[in-house]
Order: sequence, then structure tokens, then C-alpha cells
Amino acid sequence: RYFFRRRCCYESFDWSVEMIGRSQKLGYGSADLPFPDANTIPAYAVPHIRTMVFRGILQGYADGTFRSGSNISRGQMAKILYLLA
Repeated sequence: RYFFRRRCCYESFDWSVEMIGRSQKLGYGSADLPFPDANTIPAYAVPHIRTMVFRGILQGYADGTFRSGSNISRGQMAKILYLLA
């Protein structure tokens, strides 16, 4: 179920970010989550998301939300992977 779909997206944004985050060291720093919906982010993903926010990889949507549980698009995944390189 968590695979690259031809037309759509990856399954879950927070799950995808957490899996990418596991490949990165957590020692880069940690930032407070600036998202008004931060309380909806699963606990297992929070440390990785904080590190990516600190590094400037994640900024949220234009309205300031993170939208945990929503699908992640190919473009979003490509941008995250590009910024990690």
C-alpha cells in the first residue's frame, strides 16, 4: 500500500517524511513545529519532522498547516529528496 502510484501519490505525508527522516541523522538540530495542526502529527514522526523543519526542508503548506495524514504528491516527494541531497 505504501508504494509509488503511477497517477497519484504516496500514501501518507507524515509516514513518508518519517521514513525519509529515518535515513537522516537526528543530530542536525530540532525546531519547534510551527504548524497549527502539529498536534495531529503522530509521535513516531515528530522527531524527524522537527529535524527537517530545522534544516529548512519542510515548511508546510501556504496556509501554515502540515496536514498530517494527507497524501504526498510526487512533486512534494521530489522536493524533499532534492533538498536532502
